[in-house]
Parts: sequence; C-alpha cells; structure tokens
Amino acid sequence: MRDYESLFADLLRHKRWNTDVTQLRWAALLLKSSKLDDPAPAFFAAARTLQRNARWFGALRGPVRYAFAAAWTERGGDPDTLQPEMDRLLRRMGEVDLRDRGLAANIAAFVLLLRGTPSVVTLTRMHELLIAWRADHPWLTGPDDYPLAALLASTGRCVPGTARRTEELYLGLRRAGFWRGNSLQAAAQLLALSDEPVEALVWRTTAVISALRSRKTRVGPGRYSAVATLALTGALPSQLADRVQAVSTRLRGRRRPVGGPWAFELACALVADEHGAGSDLPTLAAARIAMVSQQGAAAASAAS
Repeated sequence: MRDYESLFADLLRHKRWNTDVTQLRWAALLLKSSKLDDPAPAFFAAARTLQRNARWFGALRGPVRYAFAAAWTERGGDPDTLQPEMDRLLRRMGEVDLRDRGLAANIAAFVLLLRGTPSVVTLTRMHELLIAWRADHPWLTGPDDYPLAALLASTGRCVPGTARRTEELYLGLRRAGFWRGNSLQAAAQLLALSDEPVEALVWRTTAVISALRSRKTRVGPGRYSAVATLALTGALPSQLADRVQAVSTRLRGRRRPVGGPWAFELACALVADEHGAGSDLPTLAAARIAMVSQQGAAAASAAS
C-alpha cells in the first residue's frame, strides 16, 4: 500500500491541472511493477503521445489512454507504435468477423498485444468462444465480452471446454444465490481463467462475499467482478475481507479521498495485487489491465 501511495503522490506532482485524478489512481496500480526509477514522466509522455496519435473519435483519445499508457510504460513499450499496432490488429480481428470497434474491442486488442502479436488461430478461437457464449446467453453476450474472450482465447485452451467451464461457473454461482445478468457472466469469465475446480472457485467467491457482508460491506451485482479477482488469489476469504475493509477505509480517509463505489473497486484491485493475482501469471495480469481500463472508463463516464 505504501508503494502505491507514494507512486500516486508522484503522479499528482506531475499531473496537469485538468487531469482526472481517478484515472491516476488506476494508473498507479498498473505502474507499481515498473522497473523505472521514476515512471511518472514516462507515463505522462506516453499518455500525451497516445492522445496525439489517436483517431479523432478513437478510444485512445478518451480516458482509457491512461490505463493503456501505464501498462505500456510498465512494459517499456514505445507509445508511438501502439496506435498503428492496434489498427493492424483490429483489421485482423475484422477478418475473422470480430468487427466491433468500440471501447471493449480496443481493450481486447490492447491486452492481446501485451501478450504478443496473436496468431490467426487465437483470433479465430476468440470468435468461436463468443459464439459459444452467445449460444448459452444470447441476451447477455456482446462486444463487452471481447476482452475476456481475447484473454481466454490467448491461453490456448479448447473452445468447447472453456465455454462449458464458463457456463458451469455461471450456473454454480446462480445456485449459490448470485443474480443473473451481465455482471455474473463477467465474473464467471474471470474465474474461468483459473485451472481450479469449478466447485472450489464457486465456494471461494461465495465465501469472500459472505465475509465482506459480515463486515457491513455491500456487495451487489456490480461488484461481482471485483470479488472474482479476489477469489482468484486463493487467499483465505476472511483475510481478504479484512484487508479490503482496511484499504477501503484508508482510501476514503486520504487527503484526496476516493468517493462512491471506486474505493471498494480499487481496494479489491490493490488487495488482489498484494496477494499475487497477476504478479506471476501473465494471463491474470492482462485481465487486471482489462478490468482497470474498463473501470477507469466507467469512472470517467460517471463523472461527466
């Protein structure tokens, strides 16, 4: 937590007057593992470059550029190459009938690039996975499922098995009392990144929510994905709940407090990072970047 706070404070010192502070909170999370002694100047330079190179109505002109700049900087990437690489990948995605060009599609393309240039096999697997999900949930599955479809496709697992596992997780969580809908499907997709048995993942996710609620923390459908990231750590539910509560309280009590639901979302991300979710597993690290990108965009939308 101290490293995160010092990095966030450093970003505040370098920011312009009109930079959204909420975006910097998420960016600091992604920059924590940077090997640069002082990542703030490189991060802001990358964000400016992404905005300058972006299409007029492109995703990188919006607030998501901060998450992209943080992840790209953390990996030592050249910001001048990102827009052309994403354009090429989006064209290739269109060749396998992944034609959406919205925010979720751009996030999917970005996290695929972070894992290396994807093969046509990976892109085809992503398309087939979306078709399989749509067969199970035609009213839920859409472009917003692109990022996690991309991540699951990049693991090389077979499509029928991955789709079946995702559905088993969805149904298992439904039987445990979770509300059906997009939020539950996203949580099931996140949990499907783990190789643990479905029953163990459902139990741990349910136990984390129970532990949070016993500490007077509200956990509605909109927080299912944040809880899923905690469950992926494998840590004890009671320990996770205690830590989330402590970090949330600390974030709300800072000189620049985190308001609304974002204290909980950010606390979950920080606690998951503390317990190793994504630190040694490239797939989960990319999932975290996808979630941070979406949360940052949602925060900007709510503030507008």
